[in-house]
Amino acid sequence: LGSFTLPRLEAATVHVLIKGPQCPLILYSPKYDNPRVSGIRSICSGSFIILGCSVAVGFFFTRLFTRSPEAWRSPPLRRNVPQVESMVIQPDNAVKSSLMMTNNQDSDGKHIDTKPSVNEIEENLFDKAEDTAELTFDMSRQYVRMWPDDKGHCGRIETRFGVNTSWAWLISYPRSGNTWTRYLLEASTGVFSGSVYGSELLKELQYLGEKENPYHNTTCVVKTHTLPNRDYKRKRPAIMLIRDPMRSIVSYWNWKKVSDRSQRHTASVNNDTLFSPEFRKFASREISTWERHYTNWISHLPNLLPVYYEYLRDDPVKHIRDMLSYMKIKTNEDRLGCVSSHLDGKLKGGQRVVDPYTLEQKSRLKRAVENVSTKLQDRGLPPLPRYDKYAN
Repeated sequence: LGSFTLPRLEAATVHVLIKGPQCPLILYSPKYDNPRVSGIRSICSGSFIILGCSVAVGFFFTRLFTRSPEAWRSPPLRRNVPQVESMVIQPDNAVKSSLMMTNNQDSDGKHIDTKPSVNEIEENLFDKAEDTAELTFDMSRQYVRMWPDDKGHCGRIETRFGVNTSWAWLISYPRSGNTWTRYLLEASTGVFSGSVYGSELLKELQYLGEKENPYHNTTCVVKTHTLPNRDYKRKRPAIMLIRDPMRSIVSYWNWKKVSDRSQRHTASVNNDTLFSPEFRKFASREISTWERHYTNWISHLPNLLPVYYEYLRDDPVKHIRDMLSYMKIKTNEDRLGCVSSHLDGKLKGGQRVVDPYTLEQKSRLKRAVENVSTKLQDRGLPPLPRYDKYAN
């Protein structure tokens, strides 16, 4: 305190709470120094030194374990598998421009109130076949024959784990056709798809990439229903699958209510449950969840390809080509021909036509669809389909 003295106090103390115990800080005056005060001062100094060291060590380990896996280790290559250079998926200039908001200005800087047509957007997204590359397969691991009952050449088509495969996220609200899309991509590429969930049921149904570590780079896509929690994960290419929320919410309810877990992907519950108070509460919550998920994904995933389930179902081969082109994977026409004759896949749920929603919920669904569609168009992406044209 410089020359300032405290003539009437032996010591003035200030108590600071440090994780429970109180440590007295001594406002020191040489005139009233004594061994007891010096001892307390030494204890307090040691406490603050320990606290400072703890903070520094904690910061060091936090930085160490929150770095991306790519930053501190390379994915392990299995024995007897040749090391090859992985294909890095990067959006070219056409894709980058299509994922950004449209620049509505002419050469003089004047504002033009126009938006690109759907055809123009698709031309920008998919006109890049010259950038595609071939995949490399791990021939030492287990594989699956996609259509063993086919008596022709399609019966010999195999799907395997990849080697240094540059994969993309396959992100969607639950029950939006994610598992079927995985089947189409596995059959078209010959590389298994993965998931962050590790379903035993799907692995038993020969989705062998289900429990694979994504960062081993052995799968073509990785399924998730949530936004990746790190920036380096969000920068990966992402295929965003969207289905009519009126149908996907009903399907999700059905999936949750089927008691036999092994039948969840194909069985149906009684329609009476859809008109219960429990479903109304569930639907009200999920309408908000559906809208929040998609608006967040559109905002936070910079390298994004939207795929609309209804369009995919109408013309699977066209949209498979679009996804492969987006992932820069060379199309195998022989495989694609076999896929076109085996479109149903390994799992196909019941396609029920039912409308259990109240008028208020229908109004909320309509607003949610409009908001997501507007968000897509603001990114220069195609709007959502007219869902009233589709029966289920």
